[in-house]
Amino acid sequence: MSQMGKGITFTEKRIFGIQRKMVAYMTQKSWNEIPHVSYVYEPDMTDFFQYFQDNKERFSKNGKISFNTLMLKVIAEGLKAAPELNSNLEYSASTARGTHKIAREINIALPWMLDNGDMFTPIVKDVGNKNLHEITDYINDIARRLKNTILEELLYKVSFGEKISDLKNLKFSSLKQIIPNLIGKHRVRRISRQRRKEYYKIPEKDRLTPADIFGATTLVSNIGSINRHQKGAVSILEIIAPQVFVIGLNALQDRPGVYTDANGRQQIGIRKILPICCTFDHRAVDFGQLLPFQDRVAEIIANPQEIDKWV
Repeated sequence: MSQMGKGITFTEKRIFGIQRKMVAYMTQKSWNEIPHVSYVYEPDMTDFFQYFQDNKERFSKNGKISFNTLMLKVIAEGLKAAPELNSNLEYSASTARGTHKIAREINIALPWMLDNGDMFTPIVKDVGNKNLHEITDYINDIARRLKNTILEELLYKVSFGEKISDLKNLKFSSLKQIIPNLIGKHRVRRISRQRRKEYYKIPEKDRLTPADIFGATTLVSNIGSINRHQKGAVSILEIIAPQVFVIGLNALQDRPGVYTDANGRQQIGIRKILPICCTFDHRAVDFGQLLPFQDRVAEIIANPQEIDKWV
């Protein structure tokens, strides 16, 4: 392997910053520790999407409601029917002891693309008990507070807090990450002391804090909103422990499909299909726990009038 990469002319060398370090660490840890099972559910959204489009102005009379926001609510309703997916897992590989903890609130981690192309993942809290306008307001408030947030400092606080927690729990392997991040060319470079002083004068209600990142019960990655012209589908996503379930919403795609017309006859036509990637931790749940989620989502899609209850 030492010969790999030789003979290549590289135009640039980029040392990982704190955002890339955190993504690399968490995803590597995910694939090392979690046995993933993934299923791509492909519901026909034609009638559901058309109902939303036809009533969009009515739904948005108190503020614009997006299809993405609507799908967060649909997913939350699915999780109410399958609470084992909305959970955290404590597991010891050495003893095979596990504790599967079902959560009361549905806190959805929502990957957010920044202007520079980087991603970070704030949480939309208690989605299950919010209506569509409350979800929209919460997401808009994240955007407002993001403008006042220095993400490098926020991620430093999150990362440092995680490492200290590990040490308190006698996980001394964290020292291997702490020391290189303090010294050498790969060290994490914090903002200046003066800038930190000014930054922490901003009230917490006006900026994002570690509380906006910790405490997710599941994650919904909306790949379709990044690439609306997507023709394929993401078919597996990494689960970030201690969560046990992650969802990938792909783009709505026009495909030929079989449907039942108003006269009850099967027809072939152009349909709007939404591939939904559902990946779960097989240590905590099986396909049996996924079925109620899928059934509830299918029920809502078949009866789009349910949207009226959430406005």
